[in-house]
Amino acid sequence: MFPTRSASCRKYRRYLVFILLFSTTASFVFPPILPYGKKEQGNTAARSNSQQLERRKGSLNTRNIPGLPGPSFVPETSISDHFRKEPRIEVFILPFSKGSLAVIEPLCYHEGSWIVIGDASIQLKHSLSIQNTNKKASLETLLRESKLPNITFYSLSWLQEELSRGTISWIERSTILQLFDRSCTNIAHFAGRLMLYFHFLQNVDHYYPTKSFASIFIRESELVQNLLTKSYQNHRKWQKQLIGTVLYNKKFEEDLFDYPSKYSIPNELRHFNEREFYVEDSSDFFRRINKTVCFDRVVLLGLLKGKFFSSPTEPANNVNFQGKTTFPTVPRDAIEFRNNWYKYWNLKPPHELQRRLIYIKREGKRRSFSHSSEVNLNSFLEETAKNHGYAYVSLTPDQLLAQETLQLYYSAAIVLSLHGAHLTNCIFMVPCAVLIEIFPPRFTHDMYRDGGNSGLKYFSWQLRNVTPFPEESCTNPQMCKSIDEKRKVFYRDRANLTITQEDLNGIANVIKKSMSYIEDVHREFGVHCLPVSPKFS
Repeated sequence: MFPTRSASCRKYRRYLVFILLFSTTASFVFPPILPYGKKEQGNTAARSNSQQLERRKGSLNTRNIPGLPGPSFVPETSISDHFRKEPRIEVFILPFSKGSLAVIEPLCYHEGSWIVIGDASIQLKHSLSIQNTNKKASLETLLRESKLPNITFYSLSWLQEELSRGTISWIERSTILQLFDRSCTNIAHFAGRLMLYFHFLQNVDHYYPTKSFASIFIRESELVQNLLTKSYQNHRKWQKQLIGTVLYNKKFEEDLFDYPSKYSIPNELRHFNEREFYVEDSSDFFRRINKTVCFDRVVLLGLLKGKFFSSPTEPANNVNFQGKTTFPTVPRDAIEFRNNWYKYWNLKPPHELQRRLIYIKREGKRRSFSHSSEVNLNSFLEETAKNHGYAYVSLTPDQLLAQETLQLYYSAAIVLSLHGAHLTNCIFMVPCAVLIEIFPPRFTHDMYRDGGNSGLKYFSWQLRNVTPFPEESCTNPQMCKSIDEKRKVFYRDRANLTITQEDLNGIANVIKKSMSYIEDVHREFGVHCLPVSPKFS
């Protein structure tokens, strides 16, 4: 029997060796690719072979940009590692601020369009007062407010097809994405976007608990670029000071937002993890890469509309003062912002307000007083301040350098002005100060109420002398909407506004209330009406 068995082995040995070699070679060249959405079931060989495939130049999921060396830069990640979980979108609606942001997994850039996976599940996080908000409508609102151009919804099958073709360059690090469009030449719009970024930095654990993320700022407008460059007039550097305050202690470079950008994303994407902040001068950057680019997870920011400070969920994040005097709630973000501001400028928090009334004059063809009304109001305010022992300062928004303007607001007791973007400076005032806003006839806005939600005491007065809008009939909804917009602009931006004696009496009454409030707060709280974070020293 033994000789017969030995002869059989010798006879088929060459075939066994050939089959073994063929199996080994086939497993290396054609490893099993796991289907989308299915978990590995203990198949360690499949994982190992898939990782080997990832390391090979020209594999299905190579991350290399054509013309660049590949193997030494490619991480060992299988094609299925990116989307073992379902695509998802979380939309966060901020209370009290009309702002929102979203965590999107994934967000892709493909052939000039930003791609959101339409099959992704949408979760909505919000305050109790808006429980019935529509999920898709909230997402569409955020996408519109983000100003991200050319947003398109693609199906999950498109993503699976791109994955199988190996045409996607993946950015694995969590990314914060914010776009500054042409509207950001208005400092209120600029602040609304940047302050939402500050809000995220202060509350990152609430939205996406991670300690490592990169931030990409995209500038769409040449005007925005000019506002941030060193060569521009110094009094326009207010935006740069705000950036410095928001990013204080974040290890950013002072020339981060200068034009042209020195901190753009490198074409090869391989050093993406080495820097915290990137600034792109156009969202067309990704077109220079001849692959689809997908971010594993993006926090997409809209803007804070009408408020510059918010809380993630509930008032527990705010500071409230208990006493006889009614004191506005101060959001925690507003306190931290002021702390950053004091440190950035190497200032100490003021221990008391200076008895100073500041009047900010508006000049130009939009929303301004006639010359005679401006003279009358200015004389009236100066006399009123003097009668109550207050110093009086009158200036235009662009009259001083940025640092001088902000330091003027720093410890002022009362600031008064017509409605306008220059009132954004109120975020640098201390919480126990007063902001008085004058509105044109038949127009109001809640943007600067409580100092943009910064904790200021707020009063307003609406002018009485009305020049009526030339009404016209409308025959369809679209025409009616157009007329409504014209009516709003007519009342909001009208020049040569007239101030009457009734207006002066009303403003005098508001100033009297303001001064009485300041005295009450000082008597009851003393220096404690200037709250600071425990982190401040």
